[in-house]
Order: sequence, then structure tokens, then C-alpha cells
Amino acid sequence: MSDESIFINRELSWLDFNRRVLALGKDKNVPLGERIKFLAIYGSNLDEFFMVRVGSLQERANLEQSKTKKEKRENKTNMTAAEQLAAIMPKTAQLQEECDKFYAKALENLAENGYHKVDFDHLTKEEEHLWKKYFQSELFPILSPLHILFAAINSPLSMVVHGDALTYGILPIVNQIVSAYGIPAAAVGAAFLITFGPAIYIMPMTAATYMGLGLTNVELKDHIAFSYKWAFLLAVGMLAFVVVTGVIPF
Repeated sequence: MSDESIFINRELSWLDFNRRVLALGKDKNVPLGERIKFLAIYGSNLDEFFMVRVGSLQERANLEQSKTKKEKRENKTNMTAAEQLAAIMPKTAQLQEECDKFYAKALENLAENGYHKVDFDHLTKEEEHLWKKYFQSELFPILSPLHILFAAINSPLSMVVHGDALTYGILPIVNQIVSAYGIPAAAVGAAFLITFGPAIYIMPMTAATYMGLGLTNVELKDHIAFSYKWAFLLAVGMLAFVVVTGVIPF
């Protein structure tokens, strides 16, 4: 039996996993509110998949097509980046079509239970005033400094979440939200890097961390226990300084 016959391509396998998440969004044995949550999880998963994994494949395919980089095949199924993309796109389109149908049905079920999706294009003047007031008093104070809040928790997050997921998955979403309030993308990126930098050589996902540990004969757990508190304090201190001095607006 050849290797190709007993393995599934990693990216296609991931889509099959997300299909199982989507299936919970239409399962009538699952409570309606939970079904909607699963549809949201499916969409969030797919966003990150395209930002990180499909994005990397597309970059490799472009380089291979321009002959800048030698063609590299996936080591389990022998597929090139272009072949993987060609398999991913129709499968994703099919899943998204199913998701749209399940979501439309979920909205119908919500309406039957007295919950209706608000159409902000057809609000009365009174309703529009109510929601604008609610946004300004309740949501705006949270959303406008979101890049600072993200930067503040970035250091502990980076210890358990890969840097690529933070950089290509979460950071663009934060940037999209705060850009509506006049926060430049450079400020969002700077806040992220300021708190990401001090912990980079403590992170378990950094290869250089293990090289340093090997040279000094120190265990990773001991290194984290000793170093992380200082890296975290340094990150918070630097973030506070650039915010107080106005280098990074909020």
C-alpha cells in the first residue's frame, strides 16, 4: 500500500473537521442557540484557516509559478501548493453554501421563538437614536482602545498561541475594528510588537529558545518560571510608557 492511499492532505482534513463543526449547526438535537454558536465557530475557524494556511499556500504557489522558489510537494499526499488550493476552493464553496442555508433556517427558527434579526437600514428615528446612544455609552469605550487591550494580553497569549495565529488571525481583526475610530494600522502593529518582543525567547514555539536552553542546560519550565514575570512586567511597562506619552493613540 502506498503512503498516498493511507493519508489525507492536512488542509483537506482540516476542512473535513470544520464540516463536522458545521454539522452541529444544523443538528436539531442541539438547542437552537447552540446551533447558532456552532455556525459562528465554523465561520471563525474558516477565517483563520484562510488568513494563515491558505495564505501561506497561495504565497508558495505564486513563488513556484514565478520560478522564484523550487516546487515543493506535501510529504503525505505529494500535492503541490497549487494542487492543494485547487482542491480547497470548491470544497470551501460547497461548505459555505451549506452554512448560508443553515444560517437562514436558524434565523427562521429564531423568528418563530420571538427573536428577530434587526435590519439597521430600516430603523425608525427613535430606534436609531436608541442604538446610537447605546453604542456611544456601552460599546465605544470598549472598542476604541481594543488594540491596547489586545497588546496588554498579547504577552500571556503568545505563550500558548502560535505567533502566526496572533499576527495573521487576530491582529487584522483588531486593526479592522479600531481603524473605524481613526487608529492607524501602524499604531496597532507597534502596540502588538512592543508586548510580543520581550517574551519571544521564552515562548515554547520559538526554535531559538530550545537552542539556548540546550547550550545552558536549563529546563524549559525553569526558564519560563524565572524569566516570564520579568518579560511580562517589561512589556506592560513599555506599553504604558508609549500610551501615556501619546506615541500610540487610543
